[in-house]
Amino acid sequence: MISVIFLCNKLYAQISFEPNITLKGDLTTGFTLHTFGANADVDFFHNKKIIPSYAGIRLSTEYFYVSKSNFTLDGSSVNTNKNEKGTTYTNVDFLGRITVSAGVFDFDFCPGVYYNKSDKPDSKENGVYGKVAVDAKLKLVKNTAGLIFKFAYGKQNYGGIGIYFGFSTRDK
Repeated sequence: MISVIFLCNKLYAQISFEPNITLKGDLTTGFTLHTFGANADVDFFHNKKIIPSYAGIRLSTEYFYVSKSNFTLDGSSVNTNKNEKGTTYTNVDFLGRITVSAGVFDFDFCPGVYYNKSDKPDSKENGVYGKVAVDAKLKLVKNTAGLIFKFAYGKQNYGGIGIYFGFSTRDK
C-alpha cells in the first residue's frame, strides 16, 4: 500500500499546470481526398516524466474535397462520367487532445465531436458526430513548419500526408 501511494505521489509530482497555445494550418492529400485544416490547440497540463506529454483541447475547422475516383484498386472502372465533380465538406471540431512530444516529433491523439457540413444542400451527412483524429508531425523548422501524417475516424473517414505551418508557445 505504501509503495502504491509513493508511486502515485511520484507520478503526480511530474504533472504540472502549464498552459500553452499552438496555432497550426495544414494541407494534406490522400488517394482521392484533399484537406485544408486550421487548428487552435490549448494545453492545460504537462507531464515531464520520461517523454514529455501534454493534455488539452483542440478547436479546429477542416475543409476537404473528396474526388470521384475513376478506378478501383483492382483496376475496374467506377465513375464513367468524367464531368461528375466530387463532394466538399466542412468540419468544425471540438476535441480533447493528448500529445506526446519527442524533440522533432509530435504525436496527437484527439477524441471528441464535430459538426459535418456537406456542400450538397439535401445531404443526410450533415450533423454532429463522434470523431477520433490522430496526427504525427515531423518538425522540419522548429516552431514553424514540417510534415504531417493525418488520419481521422468518424462519419467521414480520411487520412493523408502533407505539410503544416504554425506557431506554438510550447516549442520555445
